[in-house]
Amino acid sequence: MNKNKIFFALLLSLAFFNTNAQTPQTLIEQMIAKLDKQAIDAKFVVGLQADRISDPDIYRGDILMKGSSFHLSMQGLQVFYDGTTQWSYQENSNEVSITTPSSEDLAGINPLAIIKQFKKRCNIEFYDKEKKEDSYIIVFYPKEEKSEINKLLVTINKKDMLPTKIVLEASQGNVTTLVLSSLELRTNIAPNSFDGTNKFPQAIINDLR
Repeated sequence: MNKNKIFFALLLSLAFFNTNAQTPQTLIEQMIAKLDKQAIDAKFVVGLQADRISDPDIYRGDILMKGSSFHLSMQGLQVFYDGTTQWSYQENSNEVSITTPSSEDLAGINPLAIIKQFKKRCNIEFYDKEKKEDSYIIVFYPKEEKSEINKLLVTINKKDMLPTKIVLEASQGNVTTLVLSSLELRTNIAPNSFDGTNKFPQAIINDLR
């Protein structure tokens, strides 16, 4: 093979490699598409820190989510969101608060909503300070100079393209770390899984819509 043919073959191989390379943006889109199509049932542990030095407050719970809808259960709190209306039940007061939450409100509860909220407002890159053989670690850096976050880290399992860890570092210094485990994709869920209507018939109802 002459030099011209070798050079041409090399260009073709590079072009093929580049068109099939996975970018962090496409990986995030693939993960979101999968979670929009199917429900995910998972256990979680969330740690809340005032800063990187202090010990985190730890909370454990379960979450069922599909797209923007979810049902969260955590230490005396249950939250249902059907895509429009949210029902929050506090066990200690036996009260249900009904609201129409904003996207910012949802981002504080639903991990998928956090990712969707910042997807268009951030530069998305592979995180070069930490690597895992079985996972992609992707970092979101805000485009705006004044943003409520410093960065958002998302860890995605390479095998099933499901999120396993989300770390949100706020501009004020506080850090939220969410670890998902026992993840299970579910195709068949009850139609009212995310509807909190009449879920707690004996509770006091606070309709704040």
